[in-house]
Amino acid sequence: MTGQAENRRVGFDLRGQLDLALLAPLLDGIFDELGGRADLTAAVRGQLDGPSFDAELSLDSVFVRQVGQEAVLRVPTGVIKLGNGSLGFSDVKLRVDDASLGEQAELTVRGGIGLDGFTPATWGIIVEGQLAGKMLLAVAPKAFSQASGVALIEDNLTLYGRGAL
Repeated sequence: MTGQAENRRVGFDLRGQLDLALLAPLLDGIFDELGGRADLTAAVRGQLDGPSFDAELSLDSVFVRQVGQEAVLRVPTGVIKLGNGSLGFSDVKLRVDDASLGEQAELTVRGGIGLDGFTPATWGIIVEGQLAGKMLLAVAPKAFSQASGVALIEDNLTLYGRGAL
């Protein structure tokens, strides 16, 4: 981290690498397995009472396995960016591997969410690939108690709108 704050103005640059396995003790009871790497670059600039934020998170070989689940959710690659009033996704790959059933499915997510502060205002997301039922359990465990199988998304699925997702 480098930077300074003076005369009610700030200017900071952050750069770092996080080994996600180090977070495992904090998430005990949620995940049985957690690993991979996330590279972060961020900048905070402007007036102290209303600075602008720019950040980029590059994901590399990230994986999680929830407690009680056999399937592993992997994020082999992807970039998530925050800046200029939006949250963007570039080729974020989500893959579910279920060795016990021999199932594997991969989705690619791209697009963005326009923000009003930190509240979603507009959004446009493109999803393509295969949706595994186990992916629903990993992403929304409170909404789904059981799911299996794989659904193929022909071409792509485009989601867009205004307001909260």
